[in-house]
Amino acid sequence: MFHSLSPAEVRAALGAARAVVAADGKLDAHEERLVAAVARALGHEGPIEEAAPAEVAAVVVDETTRIRLVQGLILLALIDGDVDDAELGVIRSYARALEVDEPRLSNLRQLAQGHKRALYFDLWRRSAYLGDAARKAWKDKGLRGLYQFFGSLPGLATDADLAWRYRQLGLLAEGTFGRAYWVHMTERRFAFPGEVRGFPEELVKHDLAHVLGGYDTDPEGECEVIGFISGFMKHDPFGYLFMIVIHMQLGVNIFNGSPVEHMVVPTDKLVAAIARGASVTRDLYDPEWDFWAELPLPLDEVRAKYGVLRA
Repeated sequence: MFHSLSPAEVRAALGAARAVVAADGKLDAHEERLVAAVARALGHEGPIEEAAPAEVAAVVVDETTRIRLVQGLILLALIDGDVDDAELGVIRSYARALEVDEPRLSNLRQLAQGHKRALYFDLWRRSAYLGDAARKAWKDKGLRGLYQFFGSLPGLATDADLAWRYRQLGLLAEGTFGRAYWVHMTERRFAFPGEVRGFPEELVKHDLAHVLGGYDTDPEGECEVIGFISGFMKHDPFGYLFMIVIHMQLGVNIFNGSPVEHMVVPTDKLVAAIARGASVTRDLYDPEWDFWAELPLPLDEVRAKYGVLRA
């Protein structure tokens, strides 16, 4: 989306964004920065005028672009740390005009009404990220794979052979992808797959994305890496981004076991990370991506292979 919009579509999208941030009668500084960051990412310079839903629908006709636009408006509503009925109403008017049925609009309503528990279960029920990974575990390993997938993080399932395979990555040469991943994990005292409370192997790609993108694991780095991942994901990329913004910006515990920061999401860095991820030439969250074939290779070579630009 960052590289395929016409100037007219960019103006329409930014006009809709402007209408959303003004919906509650105030322009929050964080919202203003986000609109400005998106404008920069889209190559727009100059003032941004509001655009009515019908105007936007007349300009933005591609179905995927319409979906991404509505999702972007939802993200805007989250950035100011609150969601109200005025913002929700404006976004719904654009969604109707663009003929987009985005399930996260219902999640916005849950947020506005304080129904956080229902929000939590609905998000995970719809999660393409978790669903794809669980199906991969079932496809490759059957019932044992599902037990390891759901039992790893609670500490119920371990696999000594798998853990040893990951620990041996520390024997690879300096500068290789696998060695960089091993350093990333051991420096932070993160458990490897197969160890007690380690990620199931199907979710290793999250930390591999940290390594490929060079993002830290502090709250700001987590926001950036999920923006980066959302940029290259092909299957419901917005779902993952939506969850991290709710978790970090609004302080709603979506990822059990992870700290709830209730922080101000770094909008410029988040948008830059999404744009950077959009330049990656392969979906690195594809369950069929064989990352083991890449781990012995130099990290810079793997980055070049998949078009990971310098930060």
